[in-house]
Amino acid sequence: MEAIHFAKSADGARIAYSDSGQGDQSLIYARTFTALGQETDFPEVQAWNARLSSRMRLLRLEMRGSGLSEREAAIGEDLAAPDILAVADAAGLQRFSLMAVGSQTASALIVAKRHPERVERSVIWEFVNGGTHSTNRQVRAQVAVSDIDADAYAQLVVRGLVGDRLDLLPRWTDLIRGTYTGEAFVRAAAVLRDHDAFHDIDHITCPTLVVANVNGNYGVADSQRLVSQLNSASLLTHKFPHLFPELLPADADVLAAVVDFLTGQSPASPVISQTSLRTLLFTDLEGHTAMMSRLGDAKGREVLREHERITREALAAHGGQEVKTMGDGFMASFGSAQRALECAVALQRAVAGGIGGEALRIRAGINAGEPIAEDDDLFGSSVIAAARIAGKAAGGQVLVSDVVRQLVAGKGFLFSDAGIQELKGLEEPVRLWELRWEA
Repeated sequence: MEAIHFAKSADGARIAYSDSGQGDQSLIYARTFTALGQETDFPEVQAWNARLSSRMRLLRLEMRGSGLSEREAAIGEDLAAPDILAVADAAGLQRFSLMAVGSQTASALIVAKRHPERVERSVIWEFVNGGTHSTNRQVRAQVAVSDIDADAYAQLVVRGLVGDRLDLLPRWTDLIRGTYTGEAFVRAAAVLRDHDAFHDIDHITCPTLVVANVNGNYGVADSQRLVSQLNSASLLTHKFPHLFPELLPADADVLAAVVDFLTGQSPASPVISQTSLRTLLFTDLEGHTAMMSRLGDAKGREVLREHERITREALAAHGGQEVKTMGDGFMASFGSAQRALECAVALQRAVAGGIGGEALRIRAGINAGEPIAEDDDLFGSSVIAAARIAGKAAGGQVLVSDVVRQLVAGKGFLFSDAGIQELKGLEEPVRLWELRWEA
């Protein structure tokens, strides 16, 4: 049986944690359903803990309000962030990595933002953002039950987490009953619903792996948005009918990829790749063909070289990667949707007075997704959509997909609704938005 220790949080609350394993890396693991010393009936949990502690020092904490931690301690606006830091201090850790699951992911982001000197790496598993969480249809139904029967609410939450593993439902429900009161569980969930985690991610610098289950209750949109707004992040998706990492098959490639990421090693299997969400920018010149006909090839080419210089300078200034040129246009890739939009605006302003004495204007289209990389090029439906969106733009316009608009929500950009439009080669119409800018 693992030894249990106690740390004192900033408000004096007692926080229980375990400390096992050894190695050059230390990992603090935070998830809501932890029952220290009571997991002998959960061989899958014991196997998961053993796997982690065989590669690194592993510290697991019980959330305040549960288990051996302070049962009546209130949860503040910083969620579990003070408790995570208290455990790190009690264990004598100056530097550590973080792995958080579900409702605790927001806490890990707070720690990573406020203490960059201490957090080496972070794994955000099944990211839950309060604002999105509260609007999810299944969550709203659960909340309605919580007002009537807190214990039934907890059971509904567990049912959603174990997925098709109904054989686990009685044991995991008993685990919650033994560690949380129904009322405490409801209180904790209410605090989370009022918390917007996207306010906590500016200036996070540590390498971050965001793991998302495409079968999950909350989808992957928030995980994609999170990756696009972090400085150094990758998205790893998987597809299993349950949301606990501990319930994944022992040979699941996603587990090997996470452990290798935490220990700083390359992915163990080529089947799994850490693919970043990319924002794709397509541009072309309105009036290019007429200009070439009027000026001729030699003089027309001089104007195009000036256009290429302006575009490449804008890409370099905003962290864009040139994928290829297409005569009068460019295809570029960005790790940040915000930087892609800023680059497009910079381009429009740079050519507002014309290019090389010619009254040329740029059309721009922006989309975001997970393109397929091959031979220094990008392919896939997200790329096709970006190109088609650019084709819908007029000179001087920047059109973006709805997913891009959502990725930059709260970043100060203004949009006008360009309506739902058919894009050639795509099955479903998409809503487009015009990015408003001034010269």
